[in-house]
Amino acid sequence: MLRSGRSRRALPIFVLLSACLAQTAAADRHSPVPITIGHARHTVMPRVAVAIGEILPGAEPFVAAPASGTVTSYSIVPGEFVARGAAVATLQPAQGPAVVVRAPLSATVTGLSVAVGGQVTAGTPLAGLRGHGIRRACMPFAAAHASHFTVGETVYLHSPLNPRDRLLARIVAIKPSAQSGVRYVYTDLPPLPGFTPGSPVRADLILAERTVISVPSESVVLRPPGTVVFVVRDHRVHEQVVTVQIRRRHRVAVSGLSAGTRVAASALDQLHNGTRVRLPADS
Repeated sequence: MLRSGRSRRALPIFVLLSACLAQTAAADRHSPVPITIGHARHTVMPRVAVAIGEILPGAEPFVAAPASGTVTSYSIVPGEFVARGAAVATLQPAQGPAVVVRAPLSATVTGLSVAVGGQVTAGTPLAGLRGHGIRRACMPFAAAHASHFTVGETVYLHSPLNPRDRLLARIVAIKPSAQSGVRYVYTDLPPLPGFTPGSPVRADLILAERTVISVPSESVVLRPPGTVVFVVRDHRVHEQVVTVQIRRRHRVAVSGLSAGTRVAASALDQLHNGTRVRLPADS
């Protein structure tokens, strides 16, 4: 009876083991899934501050001094049309080389606010501008981030109607807010589809750049264990949980991988832990 009881207890384990072996054998009988390969590699990616703001109905734009210094010359006169990016004035900081101040957008010069030889601080208006349909965007950034911004710095604006496209603009003013820990960043822009008064706008400002480990964006997928990639070893894929740090259009910065690791970059919907795969070189 004792031997019979042991046999009964061993039977479920035997059945389970047999089922697992049969499942593995069945998986091996399936044709390998053809995939393409991506590689984890060192990539320089920016750290970006993001804010959601609003397009204001009207603006009285101006060219602002990007730093403190002395105005040494102007390249424009009142009444003249100036194109976006054209030189407006030259500024000599207390230290370092001279700075060429450029127009943030195409408009007509309405007047000069500071005489040649005048002293200015960062953000001081140098020349007034006027243009049909010019708008101003206002974005609330965390003060901890905004404290590193400067007038004249590049900001990338995105319309919700076409979030993949971005408009390059420049900061024209940074103002404090009644709300603690927030500063408003302003930029002027010409009339463009999607950037209509009252509509939301997303602003991206690059804080710094750093080197990270990245993989192709198509290699990252969400599965029950979490965000994973499929590492390729010995013609099989192995599910590897990763932590996403930065997402860009074609690359995703992740932790948990080493540079040079091969990962599946296609057919992820057909892959599971241990799936046999066929690589392009096998074809």
